[in-house]
Amino acid sequence: MYFHPLDTQLPVPRRMNDPFHYTPDPLCLLAAENVQRQLPAHPAEGKMVGVLLVEHEGQLGYLQAFSGQTDWALPLDEFVPPVFDYLRPDGYFKRREEEIVQVSHRLATLLANPRYQHLLQERTRLEHDYETTLADLRARANVAKALRDQRRKEAHISEQERETMIRESQFHKGQIRRLKAHHHEMLRQLEADLRYFDRERDHLSVNRKRMSEELQAWLFAQFRMRNARGEEKDLFAIFDAWHATHLSPKAQRRVERCPSGAGECCEPKLLQYAYLHQMHPRSIAMFWWGPSPKEEVRHHGQYYPACHLRCRPILTWMMQGLDAEVKPIISHPSLQLRVLYEDDQLAVIEKPSGLLSVPGKGDAPSVISLLSDRWEGKEGPYSVHRLDCFTSGLMVVARTLEAQKDLQAQFAHRTTHKEYTALCQYTEDLYAGKKGEISLPLAPDYLDLPRMRVDLAHGKPAHSLYEVLRIVTLDDGSRAALLRLTPTTGRTHQLRVHCAHADGLHAPIIGDPLYGLPGRRLCLHATILEFDHPTLHHRMRFHSDVPAFP
Repeated sequence: MYFHPLDTQLPVPRRMNDPFHYTPDPLCLLAAENVQRQLPAHPAEGKMVGVLLVEHEGQLGYLQAFSGQTDWALPLDEFVPPVFDYLRPDGYFKRREEEIVQVSHRLATLLANPRYQHLLQERTRLEHDYETTLADLRARANVAKALRDQRRKEAHISEQERETMIRESQFHKGQIRRLKAHHHEMLRQLEADLRYFDRERDHLSVNRKRMSEELQAWLFAQFRMRNARGEEKDLFAIFDAWHATHLSPKAQRRVERCPSGAGECCEPKLLQYAYLHQMHPRSIAMFWWGPSPKEEVRHHGQYYPACHLRCRPILTWMMQGLDAEVKPIISHPSLQLRVLYEDDQLAVIEKPSGLLSVPGKGDAPSVISLLSDRWEGKEGPYSVHRLDCFTSGLMVVARTLEAQKDLQAQFAHRTTHKEYTALCQYTEDLYAGKKGEISLPLAPDYLDLPRMRVDLAHGKPAHSLYEVLRIVTLDDGSRAALLRLTPTTGRTHQLRVHCAHADGLHAPIIGDPLYGLPGRRLCLHATILEFDHPTLHHRMRFHSDVPAFP
């Protein structure tokens, strides 16, 4: 039974919420509590689970779903089915997948062939011996040439000695020429023996790639997503329309036509089932259940918005025809910049939380736009570095291009010094006086921008120092840790990820909507900023008092 009735006096939302910007509705929280009682208490792997509040034939209830596939022991008849069940053992997908597996086995057998391995090793040995011998012959030739050149400078050379020198030079050149010819012939014979294996390897690789792409294209065509008006589109049509509207032609050529796993998140599953069974969606909420993935920051039982790369194009289509909320406009309670220092080269300011550092896509104010108004008719401002929108504190802004270049070089060469103060969720591992460092390489989470992820293989190095200043008690009686954070690199969201990640402090900054729990504000403030003045060349140090964190 996929529809679960709700018997409650709680008010029903009048409009469908925005799955990308929401606070869970009390009815969704009630439904989620019911779902959580069915979930394993300590799963080995975490997963996103969702609930959709619906009205059906005058009755209020909810649907429940999990993202992707799962090996959890669940009553599957109580979770909505996939949009398209491509994992049926006798289905087209599994049959074609098995054919691709067979090609992969043939390729693996070929690559492990003893004769092929021997030829590859011989080629490696041949190249190594050739390079070693060639370097030795060239070194000897160079030594002999240097001696001949020195001899020519020292005294008169007889004709006989001159001829001897010429023959010696010709001998060394001949040795190198003969070595190259011998190597070329040996390599030609070896390549001829390898050609059969290489051709077969390339044939299998190309064939496997073609089969995989064809199967993926077939799969995307089977996902026919409905919207509230009863219209249908497959995934290709949805993503093609989205890319045409939101990406430049150049960007469209760089991105996947349709990302892997599209249509398998819990949000499209829930809406699809509701539409197919004449249910009216009222509110949606998604929570993480289980341990966090190593690369991402997810917290057990915490609610999250829908992902951007896979879900935004699909949900934008599926919610057409619904009376739904729109993204709330970010308010800017204070647009006043406090200027701590200003001369003809630069200015140091205090940025309030909620203000952009540089202009964004819309017309929201920024540090740069406000300083442009302040310096109207004068040169500048020029951006040097950035703070996250919801981080407050010290920034330096250049007033000339020369000052910008100098200051940016200082940040790039890490000769500046920055300190931040953060209020983090309390854990028993944090105590006053504790110090340490965190090194977790970071990369953009392209599936869910603007989030960052830990990427040990391809991420850029990110290093932070921390010190617990004290443990404080908040107004609600809970405890929190006040930290001094010193980044020695400047990656996007570096301090936020390093605090929140399980391999970092595992203590999200309070008020962090991406890596922790939303709040009145992100409790992160740039407190100290040091740099060298670009023309006066003396060291400058600025301090900003920590605001009253929640």
